[in-house]
Amino acid sequence: MLAQLPNADVRQRLENLLVIPIGGRQTPLDRLRTAPVRASAPALVDALRRLDEVRAIGADRLDLSGLPPGRVKVLARYAAAARAQAIARMPEQRRVASLLAFAHLLEATAQDDAIDEWFGKDLR
Repeated sequence: MLAQLPNADVRQRLENLLVIPIGGRQTPLDRLRTAPVRASAPALVDALRRLDEVRAIGADRLDLSGLPPGRVKVLARYAAAARAQAIARMPEQRRVASLLAFAHLLEATAQDDAIDEWFGKDLR
């Protein structure tokens, strides 16, 4: 059910998370997984760019409320930990579902990271 939610545009953006850009060294998925590690002005800018990039995927515009939150979290957790190559080899439905769950939950995390950078400490 989760894999059927995104339209072709969002699906393509999710698939692009697994492709190393020309001249790049890592996939966007690997880059987005990494949160800022110290409170500084450049880290705040990086956190805001990360948040913009996550929002540009469009996963936040999809309604996942009809799906079991525990299963969405499990898929997101797997996508956050697995190598991009392993996700790329998954069957299409599972790959899209895992990437969508990851992107959907990453937006909240990226937003929290940006707020933490703004205040210079962990507020959670």
